[in-house]
Amino acid sequence: MWNMSAIKFFLAVISLTTVIAVELPKNWEVCSRSLPEEEFSKCLDKAARDAVVSLAGGENFSVPTIFPVEPLLVDNVKIGGSQGSVSLKQEYKNIKLYGLTKDLEIHNHHLELDNGCLLTSDSFNPQVDFVADYKLDGKVLLLPVRGSGKSNITMCKYICLYYSLIPYINFKFNMLFLIITEICVYIRQLLLFEYLDGLKSHNELACEKYKKNGETYLKIKKYSVTFRPDKVKLNFDNLFNGDKVIGTQLNTFMNENADLLFKELQGPYEETFSQVFTKLSNEVFSRVPMNKIFPPK
Repeated sequence: MWNMSAIKFFLAVISLTTVIAVELPKNWEVCSRSLPEEEFSKCLDKAARDAVVSLAGGENFSVPTIFPVEPLLVDNVKIGGSQGSVSLKQEYKNIKLYGLTKDLEIHNHHLELDNGCLLTSDSFNPQVDFVADYKLDGKVLLLPVRGSGKSNITMCKYICLYYSLIPYINFKFNMLFLIITEICVYIRQLLLFEYLDGLKSHNELACEKYKKNGETYLKIKKYSVTFRPDKVKLNFDNLFNGDKVIGTQLNTFMNENADLLFKELQGPYEETFSQVFTKLSNEVFSRVPMNKIFPPK
C-alpha cells in the first residue's frame, strides 16, 4: 500500500548509483545503453533486483548513506482527512517496513535519455508489512474511528495472518509461524484456491539533465508511484483507548472494507511517498554522473 514499490524502485536507484561511485561488487551487473532495448531492460531488471537484495543488511559497503533495508526505517508519515466515505486523519511514527527484499521481482525497466528524461519500471513483492506507532481520528463509512498505539498494515498474497503477526511475537516462535504459513500456501495451491499476486506497483521518474564539474547529472523532477495490492490486512491496537470489544469489531469492519479504505486513501498515500522518494532519489543522483550510472552507447 505504501511505496513499497516506490521503495523498491528507490532502492534499485541506490544500488545503481551510490555504490557505483564507491566500488561496485563483482557480482553486480553494469548495463550499457549500447545493448539492444529488450536486453538492456532485462539487464536493468536483474541488476536492480540483485542490488536491492544484497543491500538487505546494509553491511556490504563502507558508505554511510547505504543503510539496511530489512527492515527499512521511516521517521513519520502524516495524511490529512480525505473527503468521501473515508475521512481519516492519520499519523504514523517509528515506521518499519518488512519484506522489501524477500522474493522481490522487478520488471519492464525503460530508460529514456535521448528524447527527454524518464525512468520507469514495475515491481512486485509477495508481502510487505508496514509496522508503526499510529494515531487515527476520523470516520469510516460514518463510523467514528480514533485511537493511538501499534499498527500493522500488510499487503500480501494468499492469507496474511501468520506473517502479519510475526513482528509482535517472540523470535523463538517465528519459525513455527513461517512453517505454518508455507504449509497453508502449499495446501491452497494443491486445492486450486484463488491465487493472489501480492503488492504490484508501477514507478515513473521524470527527470532532467544538468551539468556539474564538466559532468552530466540527473535530477528527478517528479516521482510517481501507483500501488496495486491484491490483499490488504489491517490491525490497529488500542482503538478507543483500549476497549477490546469495540477495537476488535472495528478492526474486523475495516478489514471487511479494506479495498474501499485503500481506494479512498490511495492518492494521499502515493503522493506522500512520491515526495519522500523524490527527495531521496535526488540525494543519490546528485552524487554520481549519469554516464557512470548508465554507461553510454
